[in-house]
Amino acid sequence: MELEKTKKPKIMRPLALFVTGLMTALAVLCYFWEKGALFLFFAFLGLALVCWFFCNRKRAFFACLLLFSGAAAACALWIVFTAYIYEPVLDYADRGGIYAGYVEDTPQVYDDYSRMIVRIDRRGGASVRPFRARVYLDGDYGALRPGDRIEAALELSVPESAGQFDTRRYLRSHGVYLSGFGETAQIEACEEITLSSRLKRLAGAIGTRIETLMPQKPASMLRALLYGDESGLSGALSRELRITGLSHITAVSGMNVAFIVGIILALLRRKAGTIPAIVTVVLFVLMTGAQASVVRAGIMQVVYLLSFVLRREPDTRTSLFFSALLILAFNPFSIADLGFLLSFFSTLGIVLLQNPMQQGMKARIPVKNPALSRFLNGVFAVVSTTLSASLFILPVQMIFFGEISVIAPLSNLLVLWAAEYAFTLGALACIFAFVWHPLGVVLAFFPRLLCSFILWIVPLLARIPYASIGAKSIYLILAFVCAAGIALIPRFDRRVRQGFAVLCAVLVFLAGFAFAVAERESTYTFSAIYTGSGQTAILCAGQGSIVFNAGNGGYAASGISGLLSDQGVTRIDVLIVSSYRNADCAGAESLLSMCSAAAVYLPAPETDEEQAMFNALSEAAEVGGGSAEALSEDRSIPYHGLTLDIYVNHSDDADSGRLTLYAHGGANSLLALGALQSENLGRLLVTHDVHGASFLALGSYYSDRPLPGIFRMLAVDHAVLSPYASADERALALLSEAGAQALVTARRGSVSLRVPR
Repeated sequence: MELEKTKKPKIMRPLALFVTGLMTALAVLCYFWEKGALFLFFAFLGLALVCWFFCNRKRAFFACLLLFSGAAAACALWIVFTAYIYEPVLDYADRGGIYAGYVEDTPQVYDDYSRMIVRIDRRGGASVRPFRARVYLDGDYGALRPGDRIEAALELSVPESAGQFDTRRYLRSHGVYLSGFGETAQIEACEEITLSSRLKRLAGAIGTRIETLMPQKPASMLRALLYGDESGLSGALSRELRITGLSHITAVSGMNVAFIVGIILALLRRKAGTIPAIVTVVLFVLMTGAQASVVRAGIMQVVYLLSFVLRREPDTRTSLFFSALLILAFNPFSIADLGFLLSFFSTLGIVLLQNPMQQGMKARIPVKNPALSRFLNGVFAVVSTTLSASLFILPVQMIFFGEISVIAPLSNLLVLWAAEYAFTLGALACIFAFVWHPLGVVLAFFPRLLCSFILWIVPLLARIPYASIGAKSIYLILAFVCAAGIALIPRFDRRVRQGFAVLCAVLVFLAGFAFAVAERESTYTFSAIYTGSGQTAILCAGQGSIVFNAGNGGYAASGISGLLSDQGVTRIDVLIVSSYRNADCAGAESLLSMCSAAAVYLPAPETDEEQAMFNALSEAAEVGGGSAEALSEDRSIPYHGLTLDIYVNHSDDADSGRLTLYAHGGANSLLALGALQSENLGRLLVTHDVHGASFLALGSYYSDRPLPGIFRMLAVDHAVLSPYASADERALALLSEAGAQALVTARRGSVSLRVPR
């Protein structure tokens, strides 16, 4: 069957320009100015009409016409979708009642509550237009499966943001508009189950079968590789995957869909396997929850396969922009879905740069030996794919993640082949395990080895110094902008060779990276973050950090982990928990699951409950390769030119055993008080001869009550208080009298100060 070739797809460039305008306008509306949709619509429409008037004279006006038309269409789409889809759902906010619906995903179970996505279709027994809500219920509902119906008394509300993370925007991008809170739920009989629920149950059955084929950790990795189930991966491993630029292997996207299509076409050949491959892709998209990233990949693969049925040459660029257009037309809020953005831009980079980059490598390194040539071609393919994708997602990583993976080309070269074979062999092992379990166990031997290899090498690569670097350095930002401008020069001046421009751009970026590393190595960063009911103090030096207290619960741990990522920190060297009260240590176990700590220090436990908490944190530290120690005496630790003094309070009152941190060296010092009471604080400062601090983390205890007079004796440059409804004015006045600049963290927010070493 010969394909009908087209020299220049006429629709590609207009479609690309239209979708570019559409995405740009949606991003402006989503992140900057939602209320200005109507104004922007008329503004872009007017600009499009102006370009239409001049488009016959200049080619540039036709391009602007398409861009402004896409932007005007985006504004119209936003207005219509908000008015007829989004706002009617918001009418249920702050309206309690008996709601019923079916569960869309497997519930996530925490210590004392469960969280799940529910498609609600009834209120008070009456049918309503279905909408999705993230529901929190007290107790363990882990036995629920997708498709099960529940009924519960819920209080619905618009999702609240946590610190710098916009929860409402995140959920909205996934089609979830409300949060519901209830105590208990009744499970209803379910007569009919939708196809998507059946497929999600199949995914759960596959995951259960995988667990019978291999140990827990390789099984968790294989589930993530096959259908994106990351629930079994630790937070620390997820972070290490991001540091090494390997997050895409566990996120359902184009790689998964391409593997599936490749397996089917390899078994059935192209002529017989096209239709089965299309059906399988559609079912796989539904099975994985139809997230925007996998929908994008699914649409592209379907268009690619249909091109052979219709005897047309595949056009990857057109299908990429067409898939983005469809996704945003059905949900314009998807522009805030980071999975969609990363998937779209990485694919765009591969489409535009991968082949020229690979051909350039082959031309510059000619090899006559056939075996060596095939090996190098594979290496060139992996490196060019990684580099081309990384270049286009670099702005997204810098803006949203605050870090750049420097080691991504090497890590992809070492791991991508293992992920590909683990996916293929693991899928075959699962299929045969359903037919005859012993055969599945035998076939699972090789994917088990490959998953174990991935689990071994990823942490190893992540521990390499500067495997990733914080992207908020002014040197790195300027270098990126300059490098992008240099790389685009040949597009406007044909006299400049493309290879020379790319080489100069790479050198400029490397220079910016070197300056960013030098800046990181020559400064300390002191930070304080409000964690809901307490305050966490953080000292960052190089790529390591000292963390004092872990806050209350998973939200606190997420905020601390996010702050460390923003600072370009890849590890916790020392975690100090000042006491066993919830405000100080309830989030420690969650934090250790997200970021491994080399050493954890806690007060010596005095009760059975405290001993149990110490044991739990000790086990969590050991999982990440660290250790925990209970302190009954003061401890001094050298750290990057500083001395960390951990003081133990020995008073016979409620402060007994509590820890205080004083990090000092040269002109820099950090004093973190925790919740130490004023009389014990005065005794500590006098006993240990502490006269001042460049950064004072007052904690929550002193943020809403008068400060003791001893603060007049302290020479403090910056003092950080936690936010409360009415901050004590006398505390602010006393700090000002002592010459300190008082800073107040926002709710779920933080403040940071960078000082030279």
